[in-house]
Amino acid sequence: MVFLLFSCCSANAEEDYSLLKELAGKWEGRWDGKFGVKFKIEQADKEFNIKYYVEETIGEPYVELEVKGSPLNKNSVMAGTLYFIVSLESEGDVTVVGIFDTGTRTAKLKRLE
Repeated sequence: MVFLLFSCCSANAEEDYSLLKELAGKWEGRWDGKFGVKFKIEQADKEFNIKYYVEETIGEPYVELEVKGSPLNKNSVMAGTLYFIVSLESEGDVTVVGIFDTGTRTAKLKRLE
């Protein structure tokens, strides 16, 4: 799977962000099918408050981080080095792409609540 991410432009003020409301809630997945990752996402107007829990070493306790996110377009949110993508074709499908010093990772997320 190949993801091309372009963040050169800010989101259009007229853009319909209704699809992004699907992001609010609790989600979990695995970076590259290995490391556990969980997110608690709250929408505050056009921004997102994101608590991020990651298993940096398999079997070790999760580390907690917080990031703020903002829409890139009608189905994508950028939060630091994390990109949340809500599928345009399959309702409820969310993928997160993380761009880290050690490499880029992806996780398919499933809703917890």
